[in-house]
Parts: sequence; C-alpha cells; structure tokens
Amino acid sequence: MDTTKPVVFIHVPKCGGSSVRRLLKSTFNESVILHYRDEPNKLNPSPISKSKAEHIINKFGFCIIYGHFNLKRRFGIQDNVPWANQFITILRDPFEQYVSAFKYSKKNRPEEITLESFEIYLNTVEPNYLNHFPQVVTSENFESVISNNFSYIGFDFNLEKSMNEIFSFFSINLKSEIPKINVSPSPIFSFEKFRKEFEKRHKLEVDTYRYALEVWNESQN
Repeated sequence: MDTTKPVVFIHVPKCGGSSVRRLLKSTFNESVILHYRDEPNKLNPSPISKSKAEHIINKFGFCIIYGHFNLKRRFGIQDNVPWANQFITILRDPFEQYVSAFKYSKKNRPEEITLESFEIYLNTVEPNYLNHFPQVVTSENFESVISNNFSYIGFDFNLEKSMNEIFSFFSINLKSEIPKINVSPSPIFSFEKFRKEFEKRHKLEVDTYRYALEVWNESQN
C-alpha cells in the first residue's frame, strides 16, 4: 500500500466500523474524509474528486476516505471515487453481521428481537455485505476481488491486531484502545439455529468471507 496516495477504507455495516471511524478520526484528524449517506434527509454522499484527496495529502500527509460505499444505492466506489485504487476494510462473519444488522434494526423496539421476528427478517431481507465492495462480486470473481482489489482486509474478531497492521502502513503505532460504539442489543438467546439456512441461501457472502480469511491467515504465517 502506498500511503502517499489516497486510501479508501470501506466501512461494511456492522463490522465494527463505527468504532474504527472514531479511532481513525482521533488519530488522523483532518486526513480523514467521511463518506456517508444523510439518512434523515435521504441524501446520498457526494462524489469525492481525486484532486480533493490529493489536496488533503499535500496539507496533512495522508488521505483516508472512510465510509459506506453501497453500489446498489448508487453511491458505490465506481459512483463516487472511480479513480481510487487502494482499498482496505474490516470484515465479519456474514451470519454474525446479518444478525447484528437485524438487532440494530430493532434498537428502538428491543422487545421485537425474537427468534420469530428474525425468521421473518431472514425470509425478507437480503444481506447488506457485498454491496460495499469495490465492484460487483460474483461466484466467478470473488477470489479475484479479494486478491486484486484490496490492499488489506482485517477482521472484527481480531480487530486490535487488524488495526495495528493497518496503522503500520502509515508508520503509526496504535496507542489507544478501540472504542465500542454502535453496539447492537444483546438478547439472552442464540440465533445459531438459523446459520445453516443463512449460509445455504447466501453462499456467495460466505465463500467470499472464507476466502478473505484464508488469505489473511496465510499472510500471518
């Protein structure tokens, strides 16, 4: 990774990204450009020009463009930063990410976090996972996307190690603990009984995650 050039840090929802955002902003300050949809006003984020990113580098030393990039909602990588070519992200087990998204959707109605309502969710809501990748992911290209599009992929189950490795690209030591932000409610029961059905329906998400994890494990040896 060449940190003298802009880096796009993709925040896949419910993968620890809000905590990472806080850490990045507190460490890199003005070097971070946030890229998020304005949900209350239903406004997609504006495209970010290469010249703006390069101006940030010239002024502050680095440029990290951080946020959601949802190609299905027309603010994906190719929509808003088509010139970018360095991508990093943090991934989470797709089923765990899906469960967390479900619980977060009920944050104002925690009494609705039940096995019955999750089963309805599973039957009606598609995962919001691969939508944030730099390009459309298919069963034919997912290995290539992981290997060729990303400069680094870390994992939420080892978030501190992942962030230490990301910071090392910038020659910076991780000095503070990673804050826990935007945590979904935790019910007393488990959703594991639905894992096999989820993985059967959403094989592409699972295969992509497992391949990314395989690549990461090989890099640790």
